[in-house]
Order: sequence, then C-alpha cells, then structure tokens
Amino acid sequence: MITKSEANAVVEQMPKKFNSHQFIKCYILCYTWSYLSILKEYKDVEIAHREIGKYLKKNDTKLGIKKIGLEPSENIFGNTDSIALWERAAHE
Repeated sequence: MITKSEANAVVEQMPKKFNSHQFIKCYILCYTWSYLSILKEYKDVEIAHREIGKYLKKNDTKLGIKKIGLEPSENIFGNTDSIALWERAAHE
C-alpha cells in the first residue's frame, strides 16, 4: 500500500484544495512502480483507488490534510463520481 513518505511527497505537490482523483493522478506520475504494486495487490483499479482514498482519510492528520466535502470529478474511465475534497493545512 501507499507509504506515508510517498503520500507526504504527493500532498506537498497538491494545490491548497484538491480532490482524491487529483491526488491519485499525481501519485501515479510520481510513484508508478508503487502504484502498479497496489493494482497487483487489489487486482481492480476502482478498488485500488478506493483504498488510496481510505488511506488519505485514515491518515489525514498525519498528512496535514482535512476533508472539507465532496465534489463531482471524472475518474480515469470518464465516469463522474462524487469524491472527497481535501484541503492542505497551512504551513507555519
């Protein structure tokens, strides 16, 4: 599964507000081999992406992010889903 260091690195590249699909796209670009390992583990893209979303929710405080709602977003298959909208904590 995604590691805390990988997730932190991706969160740092996200805009102040971002959704789970944006996070996953950036994760795929930055950590292609890790992403492929996750796909191999779950054997289904949608389940793998759901697990990444669960990881964000479970580790939100550690990652310095907060779920602020839901928003419609097109997934990699072109289907619109209602997914988590996140906000990065302000750096001090």
